[in-house]
Amino acid sequence: MKQLEDIKINIKIKIKRSALWVSLMFMFIYADFISLMIPGRVMGFNDGITIVQVFWGLWLFPFGYLVFKSRLIPRVFGILLMLGCVSYLIRFTGAILLPELDIPSFIRLPTSIAEIGTCLWLLIMGAKDPLIDKLSPPLPNHAALYKEASSPVSSR
Repeated sequence: MKQLEDIKINIKIKIKRSALWVSLMFMFIYADFISLMIPGRVMGFNDGITIVQVFWGLWLFPFGYLVFKSRLIPRVFGILLMLGCVSYLIRFTGAILLPELDIPSFIRLPTSIAEIGTCLWLLIMGAKDPLIDKLSPPLPNHAALYKEASSPVSSR
């Protein structure tokens, strides 16, 4: 029955193989994506920004959902971020399916407010959690520590 037993492989080897496989797949995806940029290959994708808008939009939905659920940042930013995802996707599908259609600029408004507002909120107010603030120990008084370290030690 030795033939049917599992072969034990070091976990580091598995992780390295997995990382190699993932990086190889990203390389193929990247090469395939770059092939779209050949002039005349795909007429609708003459500007790479059109394609990138999909990824800009798709990451906003999980980010907005996490902001909405966490309550560390106001929930309105989470809602606007999720609406921003829809906004990016509307602009992308409009540019690909109906290039002659002019999409109104107010479609971009939730995205702009959400992204700029979230950045400003994090820069100015920060993500504050009252539970973490209550459980964390107070910061040490560095001036007092410096004074203790620089004072001469009395020997008996």
